Amino acid sequence: MRTRVLLVALTLLAAGCKKPRPPPEPLEPIDSPPVTLQSGSGGEGQPLVVAHVTAADLHVNDAGATLDAGVDAGPLPTDAGPDAGDDDDAEEPDAGSPVRTCPADGGTFFCTPSCWCHAAELATISNLKGLATVGDKLWAVGDRAMLRGDGKRWGETFDPQAAKLELPGVSKLDPQPSELTAVAGGGTDVWAANGNDLLHFDGRSWNDWDLSRHGSLNPVAAMSATARDDLWAVGRGGLIAHGDGQTWEVQASGTTEQLYGVSAASRDDVWAVGTNATVLHDDGNGWKPVDAPVPKDRALFGVWARDGEVWIVGEKGTLLHRKGNWLERVPAGTDYGLFSVVRVHDDVIAVGQLGVIVRSEKGGPFRVEGTDVILNLRSAAVHGGRVWAVGDNGAMVWKDL
Repeated sequence: MRTRVLLVALTLLAAGCKKPRPPPEPLEPIDSPPVTLQSGSGGEGQPLVVAHVTAADLHVNDAGATLDAGVDAGPLPTDAGPDAGDDDDAEEPDAGSPVRTCPADGGTFFCTPSCWCHAAELATISNLKGLATVGDKLWAVGDRAMLRGDGKRWGETFDPQAAKLELPGVSKLDPQPSELTAVAGGGTDVWAANGNDLLHFDGRSWNDWDLSRHGSLNPVAAMSATARDDLWAVGRGGLIAHGDGQTWEVQASGTTEQLYGVSAASRDDVWAVGTNATVLHDDGNGWKPVDAPVPKDRALFGVWARDGEVWIVGEKGTLLHRKGNWLERVPAGTDYGLFSVVRVHDDVIAVGQLGVIVRSEKGGPFRVEGTDVILNLRSAAVHGGRVWAVGDNGAMVWKDL
């Protein structure tokens, strides 16, 4: 009897000592330092994509490629700080160890049980901050990095080692960009943000448009476009600029808040979001604030708008939806910061801090989907029926829907 009582007491004590790992502090969606490790396959002080693998970590045989058991994904944060959210039912990102390998698209890649995949070899180790489909190509930009792909394969068009930005048969851009934060465009025209410089590729050559010559010294954080002659850029200090494919005009936004996200549904339906619960809407008659049902100090990072429907994401698992005349808060299933959101078919997908991905299928509740990425995913885009997300240290995942 004494033994049974002692076992029960010890069990209750152990249960009482267990505490759920709190979510980490929300991270800013731009300007975060790269992850570095002091030892391991990345070398001392070298950026290393945590939980990603390179060709050196693979053993390939007739049955396909398998992950070397010696690859160390690195520890998860243990001192996460205070509670970062207010969703009691929040789920943490699932590490989602790869369970199969799939030779396809001309290479080997790994997929989790929820079918989020990543390539065995990284296209870059630079922090990637912007992603967009322009014409029939997919473009990703970041710290001294610019990638162009066809939705299956990537080609690095800016080599940081060679310090050149060029495409085959295309003139170089000088001076060289150092930190690309956003990309958008239409047809063969591509625009990328480098501080307050907007870099333009017309399909043949590069040139730049300096916003400081047109009323703004503030750097651009995000871009959107409905066509090659309808482009939008937002950024620090309430910056909003519109481009017609030839020139750019800085507009009165009515705010000095940092704007992190912009989405143009049409020429007269454009949305922008930023710090301190800032939501702005332009219906063709100028920018006006929109009330957001979140705390006034809440930062909003990403927005997606099409055909009268709007999705907005932000820190602490903030997820807002508008289909009608007002914004409503939707449970995201996570307290992790969400940086970007897209809709494809009847699904809505948001990506964010420490590789978290949440998905709503056909109007159902949002649920966390496991990936093997534990780095911030900064931007998402749709190319064909495939959803892509990119982030820190070259993190890049996709899913076919």
